[in-house]
This record gives sequence, structure tokens and C-alpha cells, in this order.
Amino acid sequence: MKNCKKVGVIILIWLICCNHLLAATTHTLQQSYRKNKWRSSSARQTDSLILVKFYKNTAGDNWTDHTNWLSLSPLQTWYGITMNADGRVIGIELPDNNLHGAILCNSIDQLRALKKLNLDDNKGIKHWTILDNTLNQLIYLSLNNDSLDDFTIPDHALINLQELHLEDNYLPRFVVSNNKLNHLKILDLSSNPLSSLIIDAQALPHLIVLILMSTNIQSFSIPAHALNKLEYLDLSFSKSISHFTVSANTLQSLKKLDLSHCPVLSDLVISPKTLLNLQMLDISNLDSLKMLLLPAHTLNRLVNLFVRNTMLDTFIIGYNSLLHVKKVFGATEMIKQKLSAQVKQKIYYDQ
Repeated sequence: MKNCKKVGVIILIWLICCNHLLAATTHTLQQSYRKNKWRSSSARQTDSLILVKFYKNTAGDNWTDHTNWLSLSPLQTWYGITMNADGRVIGIELPDNNLHGAILCNSIDQLRALKKLNLDDNKGIKHWTILDNTLNQLIYLSLNNDSLDDFTIPDHALINLQELHLEDNYLPRFVVSNNKLNHLKILDLSSNPLSSLIIDAQALPHLIVLILMSTNIQSFSIPAHALNKLEYLDLSFSKSISHFTVSANTLQSLKKLDLSHCPVLSDLVISPKTLLNLQMLDISNLDSLKMLLLPAHTLNRLVNLFVRNTMLDTFIIGYNSLLHVKKVFGATEMIKQKLSAQVKQKIYYDQ
């Protein structure tokens, strides 16, 4: 009987402890929920205030479409705005919407959850100024066909950016220092009056696509071990480039290289044992290129070669180079003879 009473007392004490523990846990969870709810509500309010400032900075009243902006409607109904499940702004897409002014610090760069920003085709946008350590969730940034004359990358900003599109602006130079844009995969600087491109040796370690079409770059050379994940490089229609150099230990992953329609390109230097993964080379319509020297052990995986309207006087193929070329477009009789002596398999020629 006594043992039964002891067991009953123990069970009663255990139930009381469990009840107190449950109450304490519930209280903690309620406090955490209230705190998180307050933080989420505060973050949403901050985002809305930032959007209001952005609207005013870019002459929002004159936008082509500003549906629901500055209204009491939910933010996700504001034209061009995308939200996530937590009610944070993750996307702004306002292309061709008559924005004017500047992308200023303390405005859009304070949207902590922003992942996509597209402000293409807004000729009134002339300046880009953001603070250090901002826009670090941004993955996609497109400012094509605006009026930017400068694009400076602050320290510790845009650290997760994967795509940067700056086509058709007024950028005279572009500099990427070490430890900046480390996750960038696509960079488009085409159709800018770009005369200076500076890429440090350890910059852009994950870049796959680099488009420099229709720029004013006069020469192209990069430090050793730089851009070693780059697969596509386009310098076509660059009217000022006269020298293109592929040094040792550079462009090791490059698969496609387009140098076509560069009227003053006269010096194409390819170091031995380089461009080993290149599959397509376009050197069509190069009025000034008269000699092409391919050193030994280069272009061993090249499949397609474009030489339309490029009148080479000298074409020298080094030992163990161009072994697998299959299609050649626009080849002269001299080029055909040189290739026939070097390549064993049948080559398809097309004009």
C-alpha cells in the first residue's frame, strides 16, 4: 500500500513538472513567434518605405506604368514587384518604363532580400551608386540600354551576383578587382564605348560568358590563370581592337571565341599548348589580319573554323594542331591545302 502511494506521489510530481515545462516552452515559443512576426512586419514596412524612396528618386509619377505604387494595396500588386512567402521584395522588373534619375545609395540597395533587378531600356537612368556591403542577395542585374557612364563595384557588394547585363550604355572603362563579383557567371558589356577592361588575376573565377561585342577595346590580354572557367568570349564588331593575345595558362576552358568583323585586328597571338578546349573559332571579315600562326599542340578540339572574307597571306599550322577540325567556312584554296596536309579526316568546306 505504501509503495502504491509512493508511486502515485512520484507520478503526480512528474505531471506537475511536465506541466511547468510545457507552459515554459509554450511561453518561449509565443515570445519567439511574436518577435519573428514583429521582425517580419518591420522588414516589410522597411521594404515599402525603400520602394517609395526609389519611386521618388526615379520620377515615378512620369513612369509609363506605376499601377498601385504609393497606394495602400499590397506590395505584391505594385507594378513590377515580386515578393517571397515572407513578404519581402525579391524582384523589381521595370524595363522600358520611362524611369529617370539615379540608382542611389540608401534607396534600392537597402532591399536586403532583392534577388532580381531589371531596369532595361530606361534612357533616363544615368547614375549607379550603391554602398559597401549591399545588394548581397542579388543574383540577376540588368541595366541594358540605359545611359550609365560609370559602374563602380563597391567592396563587399553584389557578392552573390551571377548575371550582370550592361549592354548599350556609355561606359568608357570597366574594372574588376580581386575578391569582387566572385560568383559572376555572365557579363555583357557589349555596345559600350569601352576602351579599358581591367581584370585582376584572381577576379571573376567563375565567369563562363564574357560579351564585349561592339566596344572600343584596343587590345585584349589577361593575366595568367585568369578567367580559367570562361567558355564563351565574344569580341566581334570591335572596331578598335588591333591585338589579341592568348598567353600560357589562360582561357583554359574556352569553347567558343568570336573575333569576327574587327577591321583593324592585325595581330593574333596564340601561345603553345593553349585553347586546348576550343571548339569554335570565328575570324571572319578581318581586313587587317594577314598572318595566322598556330603553334604546336593548339586548338586540338576545334570543330568549326570560320574564315570568311579574311584574306590570309600566311597560314602556318604547328605540329599536332587542328587535328580534329571538321567544318571550315569561307576557306581560300591556300587554307584548304594547309589543312589537307595536317588533318587526316575529311573536312567539310562551306562558303
